[in-house]
Amino acid sequence: MEAAKSAFTDTYGGSSRPVTNLTPVQEEHSFDDLVRWFYILDRVLISAGIPPSTGSVSEHENCIRFGIRTQARIDLVRRTTREIGIPDSAVVFVLSNPQLLLCLLKDPHC
Repeated sequence: MEAAKSAFTDTYGGSSRPVTNLTPVQEEHSFDDLVRWFYILDRVLISAGIPPSTGSVSEHENCIRFGIRTQARIDLVRRTTREIGIPDSAVVFVLSNPQLLLCLLKDPHC
């Protein structure tokens, strides 16, 4: 933590807006792990015939986000992430089918 604080202060300390209060935060997952898991999971999903409709690595949220078209597939993909050793807390799956979202709003059993 001190190394991160020192590196940031060295880089930005001489700016017109000096750093006066810096609190480094240790996240649960490193950015390198998130990127590595993203590429592994992306390949696994494509190979399994469940290509994500969207995908990103969010350093700010400290997670990977994948858009999946159905809830049933999200459940299947969640099991897959556990099987390959990616922590649940590292991946967020979201429904990304607009027609399905409209259907679910009208009828939760869609």
